[in-house]
Amino acid sequence: MWSGRSLSDCKVRFVCRASTAILIPAFLPDLSTHSGDQSLARRKRVNPRRLEGKRILDLVPRFGLECCEEKSVTAARRFIEANRIQPPAIVVVHRSERIQERYFWGFKGLFSAQYVEENHFTFPSLALLRAQLSGEAQGDSVA
Repeated sequence: MWSGRSLSDCKVRFVCRASTAILIPAFLPDLSTHSGDQSLARRKRVNPRRLEGKRILDLVPRFGLECCEEKSVTAARRFIEANRIQPPAIVVVHRSERIQERYFWGFKGLFSAQYVEENHFTFPSLALLRAQLSGEAQGDSVA
């Protein structure tokens, strides 16, 4: 593997990851990137039920708020109560610049939006939107 080379004979590149610095000989392959190698990347399976739930939730009105001190679900509940939001609605709570959590406000209460995407057929507040979405899909297939 080293083919008789010593570390003093080869070029060395400096790689810094996290808080450690590593010296790697230049003739060793760079294993950090897998460009073009499709066998290592696994494709995530698309759940058709969740995909349909996402399409339905795209039709629901969205509200956003920032929260810092309290839990995101508490902030969402207080926001819904203060603004008298009627179901169905999606409340997006931004906890920091990167983290956001989505909640679904329906007739049955406040739920995680991911849960509603997977179980959209159990929510009566989405029945009308589900019928509207299926009607659009049937209208597209006829044309």
